[in-house]
Amino acid sequence: MKPAVRVANVAAVSGLVFAIVALLAASLVYVVQPILLSMQGPDPCSSPSFFDVKDCMDSHPDYYHRDPIHGSYSTPASRLSAALGPAWYWALFLAIGAILSSWLALSEQTRLRRTAISAAIAGSLILAVMLLPYLAFLLGGGD
Repeated sequence: MKPAVRVANVAAVSGLVFAIVALLAASLVYVVQPILLSMQGPDPCSSPSFFDVKDCMDSHPDYYHRDPIHGSYSTPASRLSAALGPAWYWALFLAIGAILSSWLALSEQTRLRRTAISAAIAGSLILAVMLLPYLAFLLGGGD
């Protein structure tokens, strides 16, 4: 087997691996995060009350975490979004990597054509699903 064919076969398989890992990373953002957010419970200071909101936040330290340096508060939702935020970027880059790796494999005439085509389709679908809401927002006039 020629070295170029070996490289093409490795590129096809790596494209599929990139697509699978991109799907897992995207599922963290689009499936796991909403489930975890729904389990947080209601915001204790969202209802109108007779005292200051800052006093309410100070009285619920288990829900609101206070940043001592800036004096700001964070909710469980904001902490979860900050923790899972990099997963969106990883999914984006891995989907692009799956597409590029598959193109490389197909251009080098790999023997694993179905694997390369599957990885290219999966990477393209993941990329489209991730970027479609942002494109619709921009085309809709934005905010």
